[in-house]
Amino acid sequence: MPIIQQMPIKENILLSYINDFKNQEKDLSLTNLLFFYKIEVQKSFLFIENNLKFVARKIMKKLFTSESVTSGHPDKICDQISDAILDAYLSQDKNAKVACEVRVHKNGVLIMGEVTSQNLVDIESIAREKIIEIGYDNDSLEFNGEKVPITIHMNTQSPDIALGVEKEDMGAGDQGMVFGYATNETDKYLPMPIYYAHALAKQLELARKKKILPYLRPDGKTQVTVEYENGIPKRIDSIVIAAQHNPDISLEKLKEDIKREVIFK
Repeated sequence: MPIIQQMPIKENILLSYINDFKNQEKDLSLTNLLFFYKIEVQKSFLFIENNLKFVARKIMKKLFTSESVTSGHPDKICDQISDAILDAYLSQDKNAKVACEVRVHKNGVLIMGEVTSQNLVDIESIAREKIIEIGYDNDSLEFNGEKVPITIHMNTQSPDIALGVEKEDMGAGDQGMVFGYATNETDKYLPMPIYYAHALAKQLELARKKKILPYLRPDGKTQVTVEYENGIPKRIDSIVIAAQHNPDISLEKLKEDIKREVIFK
């Protein structure tokens, strides 16, 4: 009886069937016994399989990290300057087509791109005003909006691109790929890691601008890691905050102040 030999853990089931069949005076043929035995084995394996799947789902964990930056971070400075230039063109010419890229370094700002518009704007003044507004307004920061060299390379829009975007059935002047989704993890329908990273960056910015922590400088970054279990956020695993500050501030003071005025607010 090879089935019984391969599955000795089920011998008690087979013996139970034999006794039941004897008591009920049923056919005790091997065919009938193995038929019912096979059904029980299949049920048992199905039960084990389902439980293994349940356990696998139960213990599936992962960490997901998101980050956010303050207005003084180099990436964000570039975004704000290019946005301000676009706004300036559109405020004068609603049909303006503007493709503007910005690069920043403590030794200079590079603005480049293509524009189609009936109006001209003072790109350099817009960039300087935005840098100063962000908070880079003195030499001690090694980046001063009043003095930093600004290089501008703006040309008229490519005729090929203009041909595709200046029609009634307007085409795309550029293309890109993004990803994202709405979720009920937070009241803003954002995933929890980016939600808290943005919140911390906002509070860090507030602590600087309102001079709650007057020694903070414009550049800052926040990072939040959340542990998920079966796709559900369970806990915050870690928080990282990088804050630009005056050189006379100790690490111990910075830690305590950031905890009190940013994380626990």
